[in-house]
Amino acid sequence: MVFEDLLMALTTATKAGFITCGVYEETSKEETKKKEVADFYIKDYQELIDKINRWIMKKILLITTGGTIACIKTSNGLIPHATPEELLNEVEVVKTFCNPTGLNLMCIDSTDMLPSDWIKIASCIKEHYANYDGFVICHGTDTLSYTASALSYLIQNSKKPIVLTGAQKPISTDSTDARNNLIDSFRYASFEHAH
Repeated sequence: MVFEDLLMALTTATKAGFITCGVYEETSKEETKKKEVADFYIKDYQELIDKINRWIMKKILLITTGGTIACIKTSNGLIPHATPEELLNEVEVVKTFCNPTGLNLMCIDSTDMLPSDWIKIASCIKEHYANYDGFVICHGTDTLSYTASALSYLIQNSKKPIVLTGAQKPISTDSTDARNNLIDSFRYASFEHAH
C-alpha cells in the first residue's frame, strides 16, 4: 500500500468516525482536552508519516545474548559487551523497513551457553510473543546451531519468524560481517511470508 492509499484509508476511517485525528497546538487548552479523547492527534505532516510507519511496519524484537557480534576489544581480548541499543545504532537502516526494539537477555560467550540459557531464550520469546511480529536473536557462532536446534523443539509451529544471527567479527570493527548479518536478519524477520 502506497502512502497516498494509506492516507486515504486514514481519512475515510476518520470521516466514518472509526478513529479521530486532528492537528493540535500544545498551547491550546481546548485542543489538549480533545487530545485526551481522540485516538491520536498530529502536530505536523512528518509526525503523521512517523505514526503511519510505526503502524504498518513490523515490530521486531532484538534479543541479545552476547557472542562475537556484541564484543568489544579489551586488554584481555574480546568480551561480549555491546547493548541492544548499540547494535541497533550500527544498523540504523533497519528503521526504514521495520520497527525494532532491543532487549538484553544475557551477555555471555556462546561457549558458556547452557541448556538453562536455551530455556531463558524460549521463555523470553514466549513472554513477548503477542507484542511483536518477529524476533532476531544475536548469538555467538560457536554454539548458535545448538541453540537453534533447541529452540526448534522449545518453540514449535511459530507463526512468527525467529532468526538467530551472529558474526565472525564484532559489529564495532570496520571489516565485519556483523552489520550485513544483522540487517539481513531484520529484513527476513520483517518479510510478510517469513515464519
